[in-house]
Order: sequence, then C-alpha cells, then structure tokens
Amino acid sequence: ELEVRQWDLAMDALRNAAPSCSGNGRFHALLAAALMNKGFSVEAAREYYAAIALSPQQSDYYRALAEILIQNRAYGNARVLLEEANRKFPDQIWTYLMLGEVYRTFSSFDEAKNALDKAVARWPDNPAAHALLGNILVDSTPSEALAEYRKAIKLAPAVPQSYLFYGIALEKVNQAKEAIDAFARCVTLAPNMANPHYYLGQIYLKQGNPQESISELTKVLQLDPGYALAYFQMGNAYRKLGDKAKAEVYLSRFGELSTEQKAREVKAGKTFTEALANPQR
Repeated sequence: ELEVRQWDLAMDALRNAAPSCSGNGRFHALLAAALMNKGFSVEAAREYYAAIALSPQQSDYYRALAEILIQNRAYGNARVLLEEANRKFPDQIWTYLMLGEVYRTFSSFDEAKNALDKAVARWPDNPAAHALLGNILVDSTPSEALAEYRKAIKLAPAVPQSYLFYGIALEKVNQAKEAIDAFARCVTLAPNMANPHYYLGQIYLKQGNPQESISELTKVLQLDPGYALAYFQMGNAYRKLGDKAKAEVYLSRFGELSTEQKAREVKAGKTFTEALANPQR
C-alpha cells in the first residue's frame, strides 16, 4: 500500500498490526513514512524516534528523521541526532554532509568546516562534499570556495546547484562575467529554478541595466510568486528607470512578504519543536 501511495490504507493496516508489531523498529519506520506523506511531520518524527530506539543499527531511520527535523527547522534536535549518527556510522558520508549543513546554520564555522574537511578527505570524488565545503568557505576564504565549486562541477557537470553556488561566489569577488556564465549554465540545466534568474537580475542591476534586470526578475516571479527578494530588486530596478509608482508597488510587496515569511518560519519551527517535546498535545 505504501508503494502504490495508498497512505490511509497503509496507516490502517499498520495500526491494526500494532498489538503484535509495535516492538519492531521497522513497524514504526513504515508508519512514519505513511504519516509523513500525509503531512503529519510531528507524528512521523515521533515514530522515527521510536524506530531508532528499537533498531539503533538502522542508519536509514536516522537519516529520514534528520531530514524531517531540518525541514521543520528543528535544528537543535537535528544537531543532537546527527552527532549521534556520525559517531555510530562514521563510514557513511551523509552524516558528515548533513551535520556540516546544520553546523553552518548555527554559524559554527569551525565545526562545519571540520565535518566537511573530513568528508572531502575520505570521499574526494564526491561532488556534494566539495560543493558544501565551498558553502562553508565562501564568506571567509572565497578563493578556496571557488576551488571547491570547480571540483564539484568537474566531478558532476550536470548538477545545477553547483553552478548556482559557483556563480554566487564569483559575483562576490566581482567576477561578473564568469558569474553570468555560471548562472546561465544553471538555467540551462534547471529551467524551472528561480534562483539563477534572481542573481542574474541582481548583477544586471549593479551593471546599470535595469531593463535586463527586470526581464530576469519577471522570470523569477513567474516561477515563484512568493520570492520576496525579487520584489525588492524589482522595486530598485524601477527606481533606476524613474518609475516611482511601480517601484513603490514592488517594494511594498517585498515588505509584506518578508515580514509574513519570517514570522511564519519562526512560528513553524517553534510550533514543531514544542509539539515534538509535548506528545500529549
């Protein structure tokens, strides 16, 4: 039933089996998968915790739970879980990659770099390890970050995210032409990705080409109408063109969206963490 996406039937079957199977980690993991697909992330996380308690040797349960925690911005819980997973499964690269990303979220540069350095040393041919290490280094040592992105692209030239990160880093060190080329490659590989269009729009605006900027930012909003920063840049572009009325419309919408999104994100993370800690709710 899970394989054919019959989530309700799967949950009914599993709940009926609970009296005889609830002591089995696999039972809880399957129930977690069904719950997650129904949108019950808190309940799914609880089931994965139960699965881990019963079957602590199953690394897949740790990984699935970590993905739920990160998705719901429960970064403190994710950090504790991933540190345990990294100790238990030191030969699995995902533990280093996910832990590095969580450390980066906590602005823990040394811990993040240490996790990604270990990953790159042990798996030098893994493009994700190089790309994520680049993300750690980009603000402190951009030249080293660029080198890591180039390695990621060389190892996996069809991964659009590497070109996106590479382009962002190039723009930071004022290599606009190379950045444009990287973003254009990203667009070719992922035409429905909004981010490269946003950064292209940002570069064109800095270069004093507001019309070209508006063209790219329009594509961003077609792909993602909730992309708050695109409204901000669009407002700036219309200001440069002298169209104050249009500029005000876009800047006002940016203010509304950014406030709403920030409040929603903070509330969602807090609500999830509190609900997870209080099963009686």
